Amino acid sequence: MRPELMTTSGVSDRPEPRGSQEPPPATAAELVATIRHLHRRLRRRLIEALDLVDLTYAQFEALEIVEDDDGHHAGSLAGHLGVSRQAARTLATRLEAAGLSAFGSWDGGVLPIMITPLGRERLAQARDHLHGFHQLVEDHLDPRTLTALVRALNAAEAAIRPPPWFR
Repeated sequence: MRPELMTTSGVSDRPEPRGSQEPPPATAAELVATIRHLHRRLRRRLIEALDLVDLTYAQFEALEIVEDDDGHHAGSLAGHLGVSRQAARTLATRLEAAGLSAFGSWDGGVLPIMITPLGRERLAQARDHLHGFHQLVEDHLDPRTLTALVRALNAAEAAIRPPPWFR
């Protein structure tokens, strides 16, 4: 939302349209501000839910990435998480110490990170806890709005995704 229209709670101070008046179109700045606000709230709620299964937010994200492809190594995990290779390596080492992941054998100078059965189980438990959160969202959005939001956010993400040669 425009900074002058944004309150500390993230709710617009923009006046509601009267009668059949259409609200003014949103700006890209409003979209980004709303997404950032939603992200902060979402992250807090995810952290609370993940605490119930003894996972950190970073561990959950890393396990989801490694679950999709056991060929990841610290460098590729770092790229997906937006952290340094050292931070990703530390995270992977802590996952291994907890029995949630394991390092494979050297392959072309890198150690692949693989999810363990315990890691899959903990990830499934985390997703079960998140189901209640998903239900809250579904209870407040009709299917058409939910579908439109998913499509619009996918388009916004595609617009800001770096080109393949930049990665």
